Amino acid sequence: MKKRHKAAKRSVWTRGGCGLPCLQDGGRNFISPRGSLLRKSEILLRNDRGQAALLAITLILLLVILTTASLTVTGFTKRASSTQLERAQAFYAAEAGINRALAVLQRDPMWSGSAKSEDDQVDGDEVEGAVADGVYIEQVEVEWDSVSATDVTVTIRSTGRYRGARKTLAAGATISYDPFMCGAGVTNRGGVHIYGDYDSLTIENDDCTIGDNNDPTNLIFAGGYPGTSSLNIVKSNGGANKVVVCGNVYTPQEVFLAIDNGTGHEEYVVRGDVFAESIINAIYIEDGGYHPWDLTLPERPVLETADYFRKIAKSYGSANYIDIEEHTFTDMSVLNGVYFVQGTATLSPCPNYGVRATIVAAGGVVFPDDCDFQARKGAVLGIISLSDITINGGNGNPRVDAVMLCRDTLRFADAARINGSVTTWGIGYGGDAEAHGHQRGKVSAYAFSPGGKPVKMIYDEALFKCYPPGMPYTVTVDSLANHNLAF
Repeated sequence: MKKRHKAAKRSVWTRGGCGLPCLQDGGRNFISPRGSLLRKSEILLRNDRGQAALLAITLILLLVILTTASLTVTGFTKRASSTQLERAQAFYAAEAGINRALAVLQRDPMWSGSAKSEDDQVDGDEVEGAVADGVYIEQVEVEWDSVSATDVTVTIRSTGRYRGARKTLAAGATISYDPFMCGAGVTNRGGVHIYGDYDSLTIENDDCTIGDNNDPTNLIFAGGYPGTSSLNIVKSNGGANKVVVCGNVYTPQEVFLAIDNGTGHEEYVVRGDVFAESIINAIYIEDGGYHPWDLTLPERPVLETADYFRKIAKSYGSANYIDIEEHTFTDMSVLNGVYFVQGTATLSPCPNYGVRATIVAAGGVVFPDDCDFQARKGAVLGIISLSDITINGGNGNPRVDAVMLCRDTLRFADAARINGSVTTWGIGYGGDAEAHGHQRGKVSAYAFSPGGKPVKMIYDEALFKCYPPGMPYTVTVDSLANHNLAF
C-alpha cells in the first residue's frame, strides 16, 4: 500500500485585526509588511534624535571653548596691561631716583647715597623712599669711578618698584667744579685766581708768596680787557732760591717782572711758564718761558645776590640757615653740610678738623687772630663770601686749609698760609686791604706787599679733591641704560 505524504499545513491569518495577511513560521516569527515599515521608521527617528543631540552637544562644547578662550585672552590682556603699567611706574620711579641723585651730587659730589624706608617721603637730600601711593624709589647706589682735581666720575644705579614690578636704571655722570674754580682751563692744577676788573695788580714780596717747590701753584689774573691793565710781579729783596710765583702765570694782560735790591746772583721772579699778552723782562723766568696769549679764561662766576646761595644752603635743611647779622661758629668740629649766614660769619680756630662743610656768608667771613684750620685726610672746609674774607693771621704763621671763593677782597692782616685754592676778585694786605675792600671787584689797583711777613698761598690738590659741599658744580650725564631686576 502506498503511503501518501501530506504537505505541511500552512495557516494564513490576520493579526491584530488589521486585515493584512501575516505569515507564521513555525509559530515563532510573524512577518507583517506594516510592522516592518513601522520598525524602520522608528529606527530612522531614533537615529535622527541621536544626531541632533550630538550636534547640540558639539555646539555647546564649542561655545564653552570659545567663551573660555575669550575669557582667557581677556584676562591675559588685562594682566599684560597691568604688568605694563606696573613696569612703567617702576621705570618712572627709578628715573626719579636718578634725577634726585644728580641734584644732590650737584651740591655735593662726594655724596654716596642714603637709605630710606618705604614710608619715608622724599624731601631735600632724601632720595630713596615713597614718591607716590605704592610707588617707591627702592634703592639708589652711587659708585665713584674716578676722582680728580677737575671732576668726579660716578655711576648711579636706581631701582624703582611698583607692586610686583622692579626696574633698575644706571647712569654715568661727571660732576666738576665750574671752570673758574680750576684755573685757566689749560691745566688740571688750580691755584690762585684773581679776577680784578679794569686796574692793574702788583704782587710784591721778598718770600715765595704763591706756591713752592713741593706744591707749584698757578697764578691767574683776569684783569680788564687786554691792554687796559697789567700784572706786575716784583721780587723786593734778593735771594737766589726765592721766587714770588712758583708755578705758571696766566693772564691776557701784559706781565712786568722786576727784581729790587738784587744780590748780583742769578735770580728769578717766576719759576714756571708765563702765558700773557706781552712780557717785560722775560729773563726772570726760571724753568719755563714766555708764551703769547691765545687762551680763553672761563666766565666769571655770578655772585651778585645771596639768593642763589641761600637756596643751596636751605636745600640741606632749614637748621643750617642762620638769619642773623653776625654769627660765630664756636665748634667747627660738629659742622656737616652747608651753612648760610645772612650777615658776617666768624670762625673759631679748629686745628686738625675732620668735617666736610661749606660756610656761605653774605656779609663776609673772618678768621680770628692766630687762626689754625688744618684739615685731616678726607676733610675740607669751603668758604663762600659775598663780601670780603679777612685772615687776621698771627706771629705763629697760622695755616688755613680751605677752598675759598671771595666776591670782593681776600685780606691778610698778618702772616698766614692758605692751603687749598683761592678764587677772588681782589687781594690785599693790612691797611691797604682795608682801604680797598667792599668795592665789588674793583679792588686790584694796589700792591699786594705783606712787608716781610710770610704770606703764602699753596694749591693743595688733595684738599681740592675733597669737593666742599655747596660749591658751584656742574653735572654732565654721560650715559643712561636700564635693565629689569625682577617682576
